[in-house]
This record gives sequence, C-alpha cells and structure tokens, in this order.
Amino acid sequence: MFDEKPLVRLKMNLKKDLDLFEKMESPKKNGVKIEEWFDPKNLEHLKAFRALQDTGQWPVGFIPKGTEFTVGWHVKLGFMLANEYLKEKLGG
Repeated sequence: MFDEKPLVRLKMNLKKDLDLFEKMESPKKNGVKIEEWFDPKNLEHLKAFRALQDTGQWPVGFIPKGTEFTVGWHVKLGFMLANEYLKEKLGG
C-alpha cells in the first residue's frame, strides 16, 4: 500500500520554502536594480565587467551603494552585452 505522508510533508516543506523565497524577493527596495543601472555601451562598465570575469568581483567602488542584485542579474547582464554586440556587428 502507498503511504502518502512523505509526499504531504514534502509539499508542506516546499510551500514553506516558497513563502520564504517570496519574502526575500520583495520588490520594495531603495536602490536601483543592477540591470537598470549597468550600461553595456559604457566603456567603463565594460572594463568593470571584464574585471568581474577575471577576478570574481567588481572593482572596488564601481557599484553604487544600495544597488540591488536581483535574481539572475548575471544572466541579464550577459544578455544585455550579447544584444549590444549583435547590434554593433549586424547593425540596428
């Protein structure tokens, strides 16, 4: 016979984790989002991004205080950089 109790406990734990995650992702923050602030056309931003790639951290003082690092920020910045590259290479 199938015992549903472990599945019920798993579902309850997942619900708790989701509730905690949603509280962490509150959109009411004071700072600007990194993907709104980062400019893939700005040479200084590109140099800083390269430093991030090389060292694993942004240059000291580069990121404004209070900047919000949203979930998936690195993917968003990568997309922005790739999009600008394509615009430059293909025009438009």
